[in-house]
Amino acid sequence: MRANADRTLAIATGLLIAGAATRAAALSIYIDGSDRAVDSPERGAAGRAAWTTAAEARGGAVATDDFNGVDIDIPVDTLTNVGNFSVYFSQTGGYSDQAGNTAPEPHPTGNFVGTTGTGSVEAGNAETIDGLELRYETLDPVTTALELRFDPPVFAWAADVYSVDGPGFGQGPDPDSNDHTTMHVLGHSFDLTEVLEYAGSGYMGFFGIVSDEPFGVISFTAEGDGDRFRLDNVSLAR
Repeated sequence: MRANADRTLAIATGLLIAGAATRAAALSIYIDGSDRAVDSPERGAAGRAAWTTAAEARGGAVATDDFNGVDIDIPVDTLTNVGNFSVYFSQTGGYSDQAGNTAPEPHPTGNFVGTTGTGSVEAGNAETIDGLELRYETLDPVTTALELRFDPPVFAWAADVYSVDGPGFGQGPDPDSNDHTTMHVLGHSFDLTEVLEYAGSGYMGFFGIVSDEPFGVISFTAEGDGDRFRLDNVSLAR
């Protein structure tokens, strides 16, 4: 699915049928944040409000991690608690020289909770957030798993997403040069490059889901030369 650039908020319900008797979970999707105003207090607000209403209507209590003042390294092959959920990743070939926000230390894996920068001063879109930075490698090293895990399972999840380039905002003039960070949950896949019209460096897009059945894992993949992206204000409901 592709977000409509002319709409601030897009809500869609997906139902996939796999075989005559097997049905994938139905997901309601909440997308917001095409406005490019830097630091706009309204950016993503409509999407988060709609998601919260839907999650609470299911009877769940919403919990949110804002990661403020937290500093957590996420080692390879280790399930690491980062608040209301855990992060797990595995890879071969060591770590990128650019991991840990372009430096090997203090976060050598490039997967951590802490203060991280987005954008550039020159481009006028610089931001600093306290959030969850995730890195998916495709060259050398190669990431084989990058997952958010929920124990007990959840039926709703949402986050502010940073540094995922939308259509036309790739590493070159061709949108196909984007890294195509893709989220996988309950048999559904969402290419964040396509559904978040603009959540590039220095800006954020809101993405939320509400499922008709609980799930314990969200996984990520990326294409091209891999991707580094950030999540903040990660919310869930059980």
